[in-house]
This record gives sequence, structure tokens and C-alpha cells, in this order.
Amino acid sequence: MSKQTEFSKFFRGLSGFSIGPIVSALIAFAVVPITTFLISPEELGRGSFFITINQLIQLITVLGFDQAFVREYHQSTDKKSLFTNSFIPPLLFSGLIGIIVVIWWKPVSNLVVEEQSFLVAGLLCVSAVLSVVLRFSSLLIRMREKALLYSVFNISNKVTNVLVLLLFAYLIQADYLAVVVAFVTSLVLTSLLQRLYLNKTWELDLKSLNIREQVSYLKYGTPLAIAGAFMWILNSMDKVALRSWSTFYELGLYSNAFRIAGLFTIIQTAFSTFYAPTSYRWYSEEPGTKRFSIISSLMAYVLTIIFIVVAVSKDLVKIIIDESYYASLTMIPFLLFFPVMYTLSETTGLAISFKRKTWLTLVVTIVAAMVNLVGNILLVPTYGGFGASVSTGISFIVFFWLRTLIAHSQLTLVTLKPHVFTTLSMLLIAILVSINVQGLILYGCAGLLILIFTRLAIKKIYEFKRI
Repeated sequence: MSKQTEFSKFFRGLSGFSIGPIVSALIAFAVVPITTFLISPEELGRGSFFITINQLIQLITVLGFDQAFVREYHQSTDKKSLFTNSFIPPLLFSGLIGIIVVIWWKPVSNLVVEEQSFLVAGLLCVSAVLSVVLRFSSLLIRMREKALLYSVFNISNKVTNVLVLLLFAYLIQADYLAVVVAFVTSLVLTSLLQRLYLNKTWELDLKSLNIREQVSYLKYGTPLAIAGAFMWILNSMDKVALRSWSTFYELGLYSNAFRIAGLFTIIQTAFSTFYAPTSYRWYSEEPGTKRFSIISSLMAYVLTIIFIVVAVSKDLVKIIIDESYYASLTMIPFLLFFPVMYTLSETTGLAISFKRKTWLTLVVTIVAAMVNLVGNILLVPTYGGFGASVSTGISFIVFFWLRTLIAHSQLTLVTLKPHVFTTLSMLLIAILVSINVQGLILYGCAGLLILIFTRLAIKKIYEFKRI
């Protein structure tokens, strides 16, 4: 493959995988003002906590088999066997968890929404199973680098979620059930559409079920599964802390801020989805390639520019949201660190996966999760959602640098200097915005940094074209 072709393939593939998340985010962002007028912060908080619990169940039931599937896909000669032995154990486990949820529906629903509701428990059971189905069907599409198709399903999922949410809230009842029903309905539809598309590929070869093969996947995936559980703590401790030590009102404000900060989450989703299979292919073709360092630096510059623009422009959102949600805007700057630092760690921490030392990911995640836990204990009781946002931001900075330095010690793939500069720049802007610095100091710093990083990003693009 020629250099120009590889350059074109990379950005064409990235663009294809970005279409879905970008369109989905635009749809979701357009619905934010409508949602704030229809659903109160308290009810939004309840619905958001249901989704948080669903994410925890998915992490537990998948058991790291999804990561093993991704790792072995390009090296496997029998992909049907690989898929069967990777998919069946999580599917069975999710079914078991679903049964437990239904049997103990009263305490489960009370924990999630502070209401005894068999409907909530039933929907949680359905979402537990379908989340596994959707996860593996999406992986089949990702690993084939079917960018446009992946985006189509992503958009259909978001459109379904938004339409059901608005219709349910407007026509039936504007409470947490609107959020929950919309979430589960989008899971059902997207799972069904992907299953129909992958009809032949999805055929399970039950004769190929092999305990020894599954154990090998489990050995690879278990550290990642445990790391995933701690990642859930890292990602969701803020919401649990607000649920435990604050109010659903604060949780609702925080959830709204998270949706606005979701501009970066779409970049995280699009880039991580595309870059995982691409990086494994690059490493198998040319382990010492310079592409890893160039892409890592380029992403750092681009994400920092977007971080600065979003952080300094946060108050513009007041124009479109209900006044009851204004307090959520103060939480945005530090929440931006979550998707930014995680996305960047996907470019700097590759050596851990390449060397199959997945237990190091567990170490990184545990340390960052403990930082987040301590931060929430110290800050949430006093500062509510803002304290949770600060704790989240700091913990993801720790996550990024620990993952980066450990990976760097295993194999030198990236240059660290650009990341030092960008991290300090984002931290400076976040602090200035959070303490309400205005005028020349804020906008002068922001403008200068944007100019610097734009120039550096352009240089990296040309450098990528030349290698």
C-alpha cells in the first residue's frame, strides 16, 4: 500500500466512523433544550442512574470477552469459532443477571429510582441482555472497518432514543420513565437491525464451543474486565456519589452538564472505534511505525483546541436551556477532561495491549478510580455536582498520565512532550473558566493557545502524509 493510500485510508475511515457519532451528538444536543423544558432535573437524574446501572451490568457480564475478540480477530483463521466462543459466555451470564434482577425486583428498582417498580426491573433485565448482543454485533462491524454502516446504526440508535423520549414525555408522562423507555427501545431496535444485517456472519457454530479456548480468552480478558469494573467506578462514581450524598436534583444537573460535554464523547467514540482495529493492523505490518506518535500528537492538538472552544463558550448554552439547568454549566470545564484524556490515552497506551500485559491496565484504572473515589468523598457533600466534576477531571488526568507512562516503559511509540504542553493548557483554561475569570486574560490565553495548536496540528498532518 502506498503512503498516500494509507494516509487517505486513515482519514477516510476516521471520517466514516465519525459520521454516526457526530450526527447523533448533533441530534442529542438539539434535543437538550426541549428535554430541559419537559423533564425536571430530579426526573432526569433518576433516568440517568438507570443507564449508569445498565453500564455496570454490561461490564460485569461481558467479562472481557469482547476485548479478547478484538485482540484475536485479525490473527484468527476461524472467525466463526472465535465469535461463538467469545459471545456465548457473556450472553448466558447476562441472562442470569437478568433473572436475578427480576426475582429481586423490589430492592433493585428501589435502589435505581427510589420506587418499587416491576416495569423498571423488567426493562433493566431486557437492557442487560440486549447490551451484550449490541456490543458484539457492533464489534463485528467495527473489526471489518465498515465505517459508514457503523455510523448508520449509530444514528438510528440516537434518532430512536430521541423520538421515543420526546413522544413519551409529551404524550404520556414527563418523568424518568421517558428516559428509561427511550433507552431500552433504542437498544431493541438497533440490536434487531444489526442482527438482521449480520445474518450470515452472526451464525453461531455451537459445535466449535471449546472450554479451553474460552478459558484462554478469559485469561486475557479478566484483567480487562476487572479494569472495566474499576473504569465504571472511574466513570460513574460521580453519579453514585451524587445519588448517595446529594440529591437527584444535583444528579440531574450533572447529567445535563455531561450531555453538553458530550461533544467530546462523540470524538472519543468515533476515534476509539476506528483506531483500535487500525492500530493492531499497523503494528502487525510495521511494529516500529512513526504513525503512532504522529497520530497521538495530532489528536492532542485537535482535542485541546475543541476543549478550549467549548470551555470558554459554555455560557452561550443559556440561550437554549431552561433556567432551572443554568447551574449545570459550571460543571462543564472539568467534565471535558473525561472524554479528552480517555481518548488520548487510547493513542498513548497501545503498548500495553501490543505486549499483552493487560494487568497493567488494571493497575492504572484502580489508581485512577481510587483518586475519583476520594475526590468525590471530599467534594460532593459540600460542592455537589461541581465537586463531582472536579473529581472526575482530576482522576482522568491521573488515568491518562499513568497509562501513558506505563505504556512508554514497555515500548516507546509516542512522544510525550506534546501531551505535557496540552494537558497544562487545558488545565489552565478549566481553572480560569471555573473561577469565572473574564475578559482579556481568559480570551487572550484561549486565542493564543488555539493559534499555537492549530499550527502544530497542520504540521502533523503534513508529516503524516510524508511518511
